[in-house]
Amino acid sequence: MKEIRLLTIIAGMMLIVPAKSFAQVRFGVTGGVDITEMRIKHDVFNADNRLGWFAGPTLEISIPQTNFGIDLSALYNQRSSKIDVYELEDPLSGNFVETKTLKTKQLVVPLHVNFALLKTSSLSLFVFAGPQMAFRIGDDTQSFTSLREDMGEWKINDSNFSVNVGGGFCIGKAKLTANYNVGVGKTGEITFRDATDAVKEGWNGSYDSWQIALSYYF
Repeated sequence: MKEIRLLTIIAGMMLIVPAKSFAQVRFGVTGGVDITEMRIKHDVFNADNRLGWFAGPTLEISIPQTNFGIDLSALYNQRSSKIDVYELEDPLSGNFVETKTLKTKQLVVPLHVNFALLKTSSLSLFVFAGPQMAFRIGDDTQSFTSLREDMGEWKINDSNFSVNVGGGFCIGKAKLTANYNVGVGKTGEITFRDATDAVKEGWNGSYDSWQIALSYYF
């Protein structure tokens, strides 16, 4: 995929720059929560926001004599979204069928470029933006069990691309951030099959989320 190649090239450029050209390189850990918003363009589904979480190692690189820096992380991310499913034949009738919580487990790799609005020896206030790649962990295919003669399932893509935009502040070794994660393209697909196992209908779904993270550097 073009997104994977782009992220690999950017990360490689970071690693080949001589270490002496950077004012500071810090390693740490990051953890946080996200509020997932699932978007499905069809009336038979009604999606609710759900709370997820993420955690993993992180790397921070500060560029000397500038207000710019770079963050690169590798995080385990678990998300969920609750959806209500209605009659396929006449979704506007309001005939409720079932509620399903769709869960996804991924390895996410966000790459952020930071710009400090305020920077002192012990405190910085900054904004950031950058791409994020996510890779599925395990088999996340989940079935809908009570759709009468139809069999429905949700399947997340092997990988997906998104963009983060946010801000935060850093005090000493601790950093607190908040950002909005916007999915680019589909995260997964919901399909329904009839008794002959032929695909009857299918709809794409994508995740957006608000995220709050706390990082600690050693």
